[in-house]
Amino acid sequence: PDGLVVGGSLDLRGTGITDTSKVKREIEGDAAKRLSELKKKVAAVENRPIIWEWSDRKYIKVDGMFTVLDSHKGNVYRVHKLGETKQVYIVTDGENHWAHGETLQEARADLIYKINDRDLSAYQSLTLDDELAYEEAIAAYRTITGACSAGTRDYIENRLPQPRKERYAIREIIALTKGEYGSELFKKFFNR
Repeated sequence: PDGLVVGGSLDLRGTGITDTSKVKREIEGDAAKRLSELKKKVAAVENRPIIWEWSDRKYIKVDGMFTVLDSHKGNVYRVHKLGETKQVYIVTDGENHWAHGETLQEARADLIYKINDRDLSAYQSLTLDDELAYEEAIAAYRTITGACSAGTRDYIENRLPQPRKERYAIREIIALTKGEYGSELFKKFFNR
């Protein structure tokens, strides 16, 4: 229909729609303004922490990690994962930037890493079919998304399918990290 704006992909399989010649690939005018305003609103709230209190315990979810809140002072939180006793730290700059770390120093260093500009030039020429060595893939993901080392380590240890490969194609990294912290940013970087 006229005026329909789709902010992502649109799957037309099975709809009987075969003529897409009138589909505009770029959003223009008022629709572009509205989309830009919507993106700003989403960015302002997308990484706000969610804190629950239940059965005399507090829980916090931030950066896609759900943890038990053990203590909190200022911008520093001591937490542990459900079913574990080992405490880790979460720090924030108060502006919706968060980082996890096994030590307070590691969390602070990762927060600084996240909020500073990162040089993406090494990855600009890569295509979806290019492959990176395992360690390079981790570095690329962290650099492009700003993912903290603790969150990356948690993914690698708990959700990356085994056995691990020596090399991964960019498209494979996108598929493997779907739904993880920064996955949409990583995908968008290579789908330019």
